[in-house]
Amino acid sequence: MKLLVSKKKNVKSDILNELRSKKFNVLFHGLKMSSNTENSDESESVLRSFLVKDLKFPQSGVDRMHFANVHRLQRRVDATHSSTNSTRTSPPIVVKLCKMKDKFNILKLAPRARQFKRNITKHLPLSMQWQRKLLMKQAPSLYAAGKRIQWRINDSDYCLYANGELVLPT
Repeated sequence: MKLLVSKKKNVKSDILNELRSKKFNVLFHGLKMSSNTENSDESESVLRSFLVKDLKFPQSGVDRMHFANVHRLQRRVDATHSSTNSTRTSPPIVVKLCKMKDKFNILKLAPRARQFKRNITKHLPLSMQWQRKLLMKQAPSLYAAGKRIQWRINDSDYCLYANGELVLPT
């Protein structure tokens, strides 16, 4: 029993460490690749162009943003989409920002990005990504019911609250 409790603490600690390491990271989903061999500079160019042209973020603000790192995640295999350059199969761009203020400004643009069938999210550990994915299915019905929803990270769990009450995945 002690071994099980110890392993659970280690897993929790690993998740929290991963969360801290991704603290300044943001994911941009659905941005088309400039080429099949897109490099980091091209990814950054695609990203900056998207921020200015589509999301109408001021050019001066984008120019002041400093990115520690910009790259695409590995392409996921999706058998339902054969085009290698489609927005559905383009892997997300991961951006590590130097300033938390820039991260907050970018995350505020997420609702506007959805108008272009794109998404901007925090970069979470894999276990939290799965929790968010399960809970996202419940969010529309909660919105429709007029409930105020909030997303929170509690310990090593990604949680959804509706009118202050914890929503469990179904």
